[in-house]
Amino acid sequence: MTLTIDVRQATPQKTIVAFAGRMDRTTSPDAEKALAPVLEALPRQLVLDLAKLEFISSAGLRVVLGARKRLAAAGAECLIVNMQPHVENVFEAIKALPALRAFKTVAELDAYLASLQQG
Repeated sequence: MTLTIDVRQATPQKTIVAFAGRMDRTTSPDAEKALAPVLEALPRQLVLDLAKLEFISSAGLRVVLGARKRLAAAGAECLIVNMQPHVENVFEAIKALPALRAFKTVAELDAYLASLQQG
């Protein structure tokens, strides 16, 4: 299976990247390549939509955690939404949660983002 990546600018400050398929040793370079211009632009929030991500390996974890680290260093956020239970288990196994801001639904994410804007 391959990895499909959809990058879209939701607002001037928020970019959404949706992954579908498998993020593994073979496909993680494609994910890094797709994220490179997004990370260069340094959006205030990068939202990774994992609703259709079926599998993530250590190589895929490096991509996600690397993006988070780069954005955090610039004062920006990497947010995850719609993480499937089997993918969430992988993040929990390496103790990456709750350090990552992960949201069960888009509505939960939107409420968080709205609270940030209310001051």
